[in-house]
Amino acid sequence: MKLLIDSGNTRLKWQVLGADGECCGEGVSGAQTARAVTLAQAVRRFGPQLRQIVIAHVAGAALAAEIRAELAPLPVQPLWVRAQAQGWGVTNGYAVAHQLGADRWAALVGARARRAVPWLVVMAGTATTVDVLDEHGYFHGGFILPGVNMMRRSLAENTAQLSDSPGEVCPMPNNTQDAIASGCLYAQVGAIRQMFQQHLAHRPGAACLIGGGHGQLLAEHLDLPVELVAHPVLSGLAVIAAQPSFRE
Repeated sequence: MKLLIDSGNTRLKWQVLGADGECCGEGVSGAQTARAVTLAQAVRRFGPQLRQIVIAHVAGAALAAEIRAELAPLPVQPLWVRAQAQGWGVTNGYAVAHQLGADRWAALVGARARRAVPWLVVMAGTATTVDVLDEHGYFHGGFILPGVNMMRRSLAENTAQLSDSPGEVCPMPNNTQDAIASGCLYAQVGAIRQMFQQHLAHRPGAACLIGGGHGQLLAEHLDLPVELVAHPVLSGLAVIAAQPSFRE
């Protein structure tokens, strides 16, 4: 069995795959759940059966140490994924290849394995990333912007009269709560649409692959060909686990 771990800034997601690639179990940390505790559930349930562990981690050294501690009893050496110059059908166009986040790299690998078409790979989580992958598997670069919730919190924390109260997304808000909800959402939509129109709209078969906690919300407001993927990072980690020969 293979344990795949997507350790993000807000949540940790894990998935265990069997020998034929079927999902045998999965979990995700919630807002009130410690990420290492969530991982411990996988270790307790599947530990003796695990033969491979692949991790995309972007959440800092402290959590990385907790993950190592949870995995230490297992007789398996984890693979901590790092972005590379080339691998798994993807060529990394970043100026310094390893500066690309492991999560973005894994999502690109997963998109490429899904279909060899031009992709705009969007992950809508704590931050929103918008990455251009062409039909040849070349990653050109992309945007990073605050996620929807981070935008809302920034307004609440840095202004005297704006709160973080929930609002509704609508085309023409006529109250402050709806104005904030709509502004934060449409800022994301505008960045995605801009990148797609500028770099991919003219390419046959181009599509927008979207995942993350706000993926569904963004997809509902985009007038682009969209494919929702529940866990784009885990999908990429599954590809890497199936062919780990690019490990450095």
